[in-house]
Amino acid sequence: MATGKFYGAAADYNKPPGLAGINRGNIFKILGLSAGALILIIVGYVAFTALTSAGRNDAARLVARERVVLNFMTSNQAALSSDDLKTITSNAISLQLSDIYSLQQGLKTSFSLTTIPDDITKSEADTTSAKALVTAKTQGQFDQKYIQLLRDKIAAAQNLTTSVQNGSSGAMKTATQTNLNHLKIIDEQLTKLNL
Repeated sequence: MATGKFYGAAADYNKPPGLAGINRGNIFKILGLSAGALILIIVGYVAFTALTSAGRNDAARLVARERVVLNFMTSNQAALSSDDLKTITSNAISLQLSDIYSLQQGLKTSFSLTTIPDDITKSEADTTSAKALVTAKTQGQFDQKYIQLLRDKIAAAQNLTTSVQNGSSGAMKTATQTNLNHLKIIDEQLTKLNL
């Protein structure tokens, strides 16, 4: 059997399998493309996570905001003097309870979030309405101020609900649509009330 160096076509049989025909320049190109693809995947993941987190936080903020609206109505309902306003508020409380439950279920289903983060709850806290209502009560304008504050809260909730709805799907999208319909009904009833 012949031993030694082979020349020509026989020389290719002496090269290790898999490296035949590949030079170092090609290896570096393949490694560079692989690294570039990995970086694109990482950037895509980070962007996706950031977008999902923003949607989750807005949805959580919406639930917190709706709770503030509900608390505003329940804590002030007894002080209202207009029977029509009391009825509107009572109906609105029922709608809000239903909507908050649906939004919480959407938050759980769509974002796997079962509680509202404390920082979001604190940022949505109502720190001014009580003082404004005390002043309005001394001036005999409690119902009017209540309507104004409630309509402001509803407008803020509608804006956030629309934002959350545009970035959601499934249970959360359904819940936000129902919530928007209910907020519109409440606002229209308050607008028609002549006090």
